[in-house]
Amino acid sequence: MSIEKTIAALPSLSTAERATIKDRATNWLESGSVEQKENAEKMLAALDALEEAEDKERYDRLSGMTVAQRVVEAFKEEPPTDTDTKVIKALMDHPDSTSAQLSEAVGWGAQSWHMHFGNMCAVREVFLWPAPLSEARPDKKTMTMILADYDEASSTWKMKPEAAEAFKAMGLG
Repeated sequence: MSIEKTIAALPSLSTAERATIKDRATNWLESGSVEQKENAEKMLAALDALEEAEDKERYDRLSGMTVAQRVVEAFKEEPPTDTDTKVIKALMDHPDSTSAQLSEAVGWGAQSWHMHFGNMCAVREVFLWPAPLSEARPDKKTMTMILADYDEASSTWKMKPEAAEAFKAMGLG
């Protein structure tokens, strides 16, 4: 397939397919032939332009929505996995619980709930809002706090009210 055909097909490709193309273009840029380097530059520029256009379209679409609507939209764009459903239901069914208690509610040990809930939020951050920076590690974001509130005094978690509203509307609470 020519570079132009591949560029034209980019909007219809999945995130994973785009990542593969980006990796290949980056490799060509570093160690490819002259023609491959030229094609890599075109491809990377096209990927950047597409991402920028999609980001603007997403921002325009989401900016008029309520918080609950954005949560619903995020989970429509990135449907919940079985694990996502488990961690959501654990927090919805057991508010004001510690990470260890929420992990136990799912049938896991230690702080597993926290890790999985944070990963679920990270996947959807672009549809929601930026995660706050961690107080303990200012160079890291606290992904879990996109959709849940943490009570430092009791070390417990509770779903943000708007997120709880959205999850109830989706039948997850």
